[in-house]
Amino acid sequence: MRKLVACSQPIYNAKYLEKRWPGVLQAWVLYHVRCTILLELSAIFVPYVFRFDYQICLLTHFQINYMGFDHFTLYDSDGSAAPFVAPLLQQNVSFAYFPKWAATPCTATAAQSLPYCSQTLIENHCMWNARGTAEWVMLISAPDCFVNDSPGAPLLLELLDSLEHRISALLLPTFVFENPDNNSFSGATAPDIFTVFTKRRCPMLLAIRHMPIFDPHDVSVAFVHEELIKATDTKRQYTAAIAVHHYFQLFSSRASDDLKWSTYTGIKVPYCEDRSMAQIGDVVRHLLKDISGT
Repeated sequence: MRKLVACSQPIYNAKYLEKRWPGVLQAWVLYHVRCTILLELSAIFVPYVFRFDYQICLLTHFQINYMGFDHFTLYDSDGSAAPFVAPLLQQNVSFAYFPKWAATPCTATAAQSLPYCSQTLIENHCMWNARGTAEWVMLISAPDCFVNDSPGAPLLLELLDSLEHRISALLLPTFVFENPDNNSFSGATAPDIFTVFTKRRCPMLLAIRHMPIFDPHDVSVAFVHEELIKATDTKRQYTAAIAVHHYFQLFSSRASDDLKWSTYTGIKVPYCEDRSMAQIGDVVRHLLKDISGT
């Protein structure tokens, strides 16, 4: 039984994403999921390795990455991600890829003009596939979102264990990172994301915006950021120790000030310096180098 698995929202126009930040799709997956072979060795070696250095660990040429997800599934709506994720399918990475995923011909047609129209269907497909095979499942939206699990002191898996499935969803806050000083990222690659974006809106951009981790055995239907559970009462738990960093300008030059759905629309919200993931750039650089074999 897997502890925690992750799924993407519909990915499309991957060539554009990779042109902006070369290596971003591989970095996004590798950051969250660990190597398959390490799952077999973890009972003996990993607890001791983590104790000394959780940021980047080497074990017989395999790297333990920053997060501890057991599996990552990437859903592609137009097949454009195939050449970029192909190396992951050939390595010891617990990873699955659906090219041109659509539940019906109708959604396949709609996805051409409305690429996110299948997001709720994907979320439920992911959740139902996890039922009976995983304890928890998370939709990590787009490759501009990275879970920040208290750098150097992983808490997420420990927290999930402590919950003992008394809740249906653990809700992680989302912090919006931007680069208000310079929108030009010429020459930057995926490992530079964590040092280029070090300024975030001090509060959460949306007071109600959370990224859920579902118990797939207790959720009947999921839709974006929400769940319908079997019980009549809503069983959720919020946490502040673990957050999701949304690098808002990763693929767009727009600013969060322009978002009409923001809780703080029309209000001047200050920026805070946040370098809590600055060291992750080196971790990602090593992971990408390892997967490419160079």
